[in-house]
Amino acid sequence: MTGLQRVVATPGHGQGAWRRPECRPFPAWGGGGPGREQRERSVAVALGALRRHGGPRRGLAAELAREHGGVARSWQRSVAEALAAFESEQAQDGDASP
Repeated sequence: MTGLQRVVATPGHGQGAWRRPECRPFPAWGGGGPGREQRERSVAVALGALRRHGGPRRGLAAELAREHGGVARSWQRSVAEALAAFESEQAQDGDASP
């Protein structure tokens, strides 16, 4: 029985069945996986770039895509995630200053 057949045969299919782990055809969903490692690396690269430049600037995602490979849209997501961390750092530094 394939994952989809198992889901279709599950009572309550179509009524929130996907929320129950036993109904998911791929139990690894939501666990992070190897894609998350790559995202964390790209976020670290983007955070380094934000620190070097002193903050966000236009075209950073495209520049990182050219420099490190990949598509600009993926780098936009990483830059957005890094920007949240960068702003949090800046807020903490601002609170620590006398």
